[in-house]
Amino acid sequence: MTIFSTSDLLGGDLHKAGQIQLDLPECVAAMASGGVIAADHFTIVASLESIDIALMGRPGTPAEGTVSWVSGEVVERYDDFLDYYLSMMELNKVNTARIRKRFGPKPDGVPHVAIDRPGSPPALEEARRDDQ
Repeated sequence: MTIFSTSDLLGGDLHKAGQIQLDLPECVAAMASGGVIAADHFTIVASLESIDIALMGRPGTPAEGTVSWVSGEVVERYDDFLDYYLSMMELNKVNTARIRKRFGPKPDGVPHVAIDRPGSPPALEEARRDDQ
């Protein structure tokens, strides 16, 4: 899942991917049964590879400032963006540990991370981490 940039909030492929569930009546109904009213939220996180999205409560609504993780239905609800972000960081740590346990440590010569998303600007060389 990718946190939206300002341009993603305004449109583009990632924005479109994040809107799919909000346009499907069955997903809107499933969200409502989980306590998330679609009209009170806007998409802040989406993926081009999965259906997972994160919605933030619109200002002036009962959901203001809250974040909900949705994957066809409500997976989890968070009090605010910081709570959501820290939970995702913890989930990434758990997933990384599981991958390391299964496949072992990262082989020498493999970069720490590859930063690439179609349509996004290239990563600056100064911003890349050098593990060697």
